[in-house]
Amino acid sequence: MQEFINGTDPYVNEGALSNEDFFNAATAVTIYPNPVKKSFNITIDNRFDISKISDIKIYTSNASLLYHTTTYEQIINVEELNSGLYFIKIIVEGSHNNKKHTH
Repeated sequence: MQEFINGTDPYVNEGALSNEDFFNAATAVTIYPNPVKKSFNITIDNRFDISKISDIKIYTSNASLLYHTTTYEQIINVEELNSGLYFIKIIVEGSHNNKKHTH
């Protein structure tokens, strides 16, 4: 409080100037349907270059890696997976996207 009174407030309040400032790679990925039966679709917001996807990984609820690719695949077949909860991790332009999905 004393810093604020003295004019040396160590906190910087930089508000967003537009809705565009809130957009980032972490919100750019959509995965559907959920729950999934045979395959799910991955869509990337058109403001991102799909070549910037560096990883797509599917993990079990026990953190075991089941699937990994370093190329963008719009449709991923999961028909052979057991029913349960899975975590999908997608890295776009260095931002991590973690999604829960059921099968």
